[in-house]
Amino acid sequence: MPGVQVALITGANKGLGWEAVRLLADQQPHTTIYLGSRTQANGDAAVQKLPEAARKHVRVLLLDATSESSVQAAVARVKAEQGHLDILINNAGILSSEFTYESAASVLATNLFGARRVIEAFLPLIPAHSTGHISIVSSQMGNWAHFYAPPALQQQLESPSIQWSDIDAIAQRYLTALKEPKRTGLDAFPPSSIAGGSYGFSKALVSAYARALGRDL
Repeated sequence: MPGVQVALITGANKGLGWEAVRLLADQQPHTTIYLGSRTQANGDAAVQKLPEAARKHVRVLLLDATSESSVQAAVARVKAEQGHLDILINNAGILSSEFTYESAASVLATNLFGARRVIEAFLPLIPAHSTGHISIVSSQMGNWAHFYAPPALQQQLESPSIQWSDIDAIAQRYLTALKEPKRTGLDAFPPSSIAGGSYGFSKALVSAYARALGRDL
């Protein structure tokens, strides 16, 4: 639908994502908004909590950032219904109070790898000129994790030439260190007591990815 602004907010059935949908619907009432949700039931419930005037512009979009098939299906639907996407807000994320390999892998799968999967998949639908907009929700915890990271890691994350391959390699080293019985490699990363452990580190990595993406685009 040429001329109609289209937005997608991932992880939007509650919290910050839902609030972003509500604000966008209120401030830009002619925008078609896709409310990303992993289940139809949760998405429908979230839409019903919106003001009545906003509901006609909001559509539930089934989207699990950790699933390639789910993301591709979401892209296909938006392309078929709209042909383009103007605003992409990557909000989907999880927090775990545990500090294990399994919990860290799950957190990174959503917060870092999931964000990249969604962006890379939807990028062809986003206009290359000034109207296209991508946001990635990070966290103050990511700043803390970055601040308390060893200097060598800080330098890597702050490098103006950092690439996705560098970020991925850092994440894989982190997971490998967590998986080792003695976890001897974890001294190269922020202390687990800082910024929610893996959650804060995932947000430090996603912030580095956002800077790299902004540079390249």
